[in-house]
Amino acid sequence: MKTDDYEFYKDSFDILDNNYALWMKEKTNLLIKLFEGKKIVEVGCGNGLLLKNFPRDKFDFTGIDFSKGNLQHAKKKNPDLNFFQADLTKKSSWNEHENKFDTVLCSEVLEHIEDDGLALTILNSLLKTNGTLVVTVPAFPLLLSKFDIKEGHVRRYTKNSISEIVTNAGFMIEEIRFWNVFGFFGWLLFFKILNRGFEESTNSFLSSLMGNFLKIESKIKFPFGQTIILKARKL
Repeated sequence: MKTDDYEFYKDSFDILDNNYALWMKEKTNLLIKLFEGKKIVEVGCGNGLLLKNFPRDKFDFTGIDFSKGNLQHAKKKNPDLNFFQADLTKKSSWNEHENKFDTVLCSEVLEHIEDDGLALTILNSLLKTNGTLVVTVPAFPLLLSKFDIKEGHVRRYTKNSISEIVTNAGFMIEEIRFWNVFGFFGWLLFFKILNRGFEESTNSFLSSLMGNFLKIESKIKFPFGQTIILKARKL
């Protein structure tokens, strides 16, 4: 991973922004249902795309990322929010943020970090007593592809592997589920089998189809999916 990785991920950010509006809408709708309290922080907020899609009426959002470039673009997308720079590999960079938040959201971040146990310990420290952790990570190690490696993914998770490190970091798991069944098959075909990149795998019809299928997943939990979503309570 680059020292400041906005330019490294810029193409992926742009593809998500321009082609996956329905996917983003369904993801934000699902995550909102897991939030508790007023003060919400997204750790690893990237360019602020996810934060841009959250409603402001019920929550007070903050964004934190290690990348100065990411934060600059996140602020442009979300001029009404506060942003801070901190690194999940450096515990000392989080001291001023400890015990401040009701909910910590960490979406598609832990798979990039070698010491994900340390990262989760840091996330725990940001929460108030009985605070809520919401995590999303890529599922199924069998889907690990050359594209994953290019994107800086150290691993993909099983329910058991993510549950173990979350529990060891001082949390009690309350909910865990798979999400994005359509994305599972897409990842398997385009990235794992055909070894394509993100841009050449993006199709507006398939993106729309996936987004609409996610509406079904808001009501039905399937036994597999491209992503694991987890909610846990600080002990």
